[in-house]
Amino acid sequence: MVIDPKLRLSDPNGELTEDELKWALNYGASPFRRCHIEPTRINRFPCKTFVHGRIGDKRYLVYVRVTHEENEEQGTGPIPLCLLDAAREMNAEPRVVRLNIEYSTHYVNLSTCGIDALVAELKTSREAWNRILLKGKTIEDYYRICRKKISLLGLNVSLATGYDGKQLLSVDFTIDHVKLSTGTIDLWALIGSCGISDEYWMLTCSCGEPGCAGIELPFTVVHDKGLTLWRGYYLRPRKVFLFETKQYREEIIGKMKEFIARYKRDNLGTGLGVYFSEEGISTLENALWNVEGEKTEVVDINDTEKLSFRHGFKWPKADGVA
Repeated sequence: MVIDPKLRLSDPNGELTEDELKWALNYGASPFRRCHIEPTRINRFPCKTFVHGRIGDKRYLVYVRVTHEENEEQGTGPIPLCLLDAAREMNAEPRVVRLNIEYSTHYVNLSTCGIDALVAELKTSREAWNRILLKGKTIEDYYRICRKKISLLGLNVSLATGYDGKQLLSVDFTIDHVKLSTGTIDLWALIGSCGISDEYWMLTCSCGEPGCAGIELPFTVVHDKGLTLWRGYYLRPRKVFLFETKQYREEIIGKMKEFIARYKRDNLGTGLGVYFSEEGISTLENALWNVEGEKTEVVDINDTEKLSFRHGFKWPKADGVA
């Protein structure tokens, strides 16, 4: 971003209405709330749209820039010097997000810029983000919850018959060789779960909208110390499973490549409406390219130096692993 020396004002937004200020603060807080971080409104500076949040040892001070543009400009805009001064005083990273408010006769249109990018940045604090997702526990705790069992994830790509009688490709989960009755799998979210730890909507409706199938909670996926945790309300018979990260990634990436190849070769549909088009398949290919390029912690499950904890036990091998 470009620092604009002309913006050394106490509050570059000027006067905002009560509603505009409320909207700005809500959107400024949203990146932190999406990461389960409690945001704080900062009142001790003249600028009224500062929001503070902390992940691990890192502090962020967010300035919400409010614009009123019919033809919305690109980007979040320049960094005001008042933000730099406040961030320096608070020892925080300065960030800008933008809220554009467009008034019409019958409605108010609110659009934002920079929020998704800030959410993604917050989640790159891998250790702190993992601690948030683990909710006060450790991967060792979940190992004990799973009775020291590391499971084997499987994906089956098979032909099925759609409601219209046409053949389509279907993907099913197996855990330790037992098929899970989970409904429709969102393949984009499944591929994404091979990357960073996060909450993924891996179960959905065949139309692509989870709520349509009564699914209101995502899977929690955490990669830590060479293991991958699944925690999902809709999982049966258990809600928590542990996998070896290396096996988890290889299974998903390999089977998704098979899925795409068969889709292109046989000109078949899929069990998820959003992927019927070539544009959808390109989205899957891009997702695969992204996760294959990420540096993910993959540890040999038999490396006791890296995987033994303070209690001195060793990880057992996953079922079916020689």
